[in-house]
Amino acid sequence: MPFAKEQLLEIARHYEAEAKHPHFGLLYAACAAGLRAWEARRGFYRKTLDAARPFLAELENHIIRIFAGSGGLTPENEQEAAFVMVECLACMIREVALTSGAETPDEEAVLSYFETCGEWRSNDGHLASEYFFKRIPAAVLCRTATVLDAGLRPVVRPEDGLPSQ
Repeated sequence: MPFAKEQLLEIARHYEAEAKHPHFGLLYAACAAGLRAWEARRGFYRKTLDAARPFLAELENHIIRIFAGSGGLTPENEQEAAFVMVECLACMIREVALTSGAETPDEEAVLSYFETCGEWRSNDGHLASEYFFKRIPAAVLCRTATVLDAGLRPVVRPEDGLPSQ
């Protein structure tokens, strides 16, 4: 683990405290919610993620950079950091939610923010938007169809060429 649970929750607390910011409060609240949601089910996310796995790696690298940098989060970098983390968290939560359902209010808050804030749209050209609205749903649908197809495929009996019951 490249960072401790307390470090992750420290970042979440920082953004929760900044949630009343006049311009970025909703972004900061979504970031705090996403970090809490991820920490609560980090092992499950690691096991579940496939299409969104690059966003997990980017999120972890970003958090490491925050703690390795000079002074951690500062007023100069906190908005950009929150934006990047929300993109990563939204894509990760999207895959988990499509696979097994969003289980926590924090997960639902991140998904709602990403879908309604107006920053990301399905055809805006952002990589996170492309994944959130198109690639992740397609990948989950493909995995689901593959699993269903494997379970429902009729077995052909060699002696008569007919599907067995």
